Amino acid sequence: MLGFSWAGISFYTTISSKPLLILFSLVIGAVFLFFFFGIINVVQKLAEDNSFKINSTLFKSADVYLTIPAGKSGKGKIMISINGSVHELDAMTEYERIPSGAIVKVTEIENNTTVLVEPI
Repeated sequence: MLGFSWAGISFYTTISSKPLLILFSLVIGAVFLFFFFGIINVVQKLAEDNSFKINSTLFKSADVYLTIPAGKSGKGKIMISINGSVHELDAMTEYERIPSGAIVKVTEIENNTTVLVEPI
């Protein structure tokens, strides 16, 4: 309504025809609304949820940071990139020992901080 009212006030003396002034003010008001909702739409797209959810690691590849012992006998560490941010998680494997620097795939989630991996 801001565009409508200011257009009407600004052109009150310039446009002598009242119906034409109202029509012109309505068009200006509609343009203001169009831009307003366009800006709001862009701002809402910026507000995305980037919180880390361990479920999003399933079937993703990761780099082994600390050696993972064989046969679930202990925990190692992996570095995994999710939504553009890197996370460090505890990892175990049912297979042979996986050395640092190897690439693995997450196959299962053990708990909120530990995943089960297999070599690729």
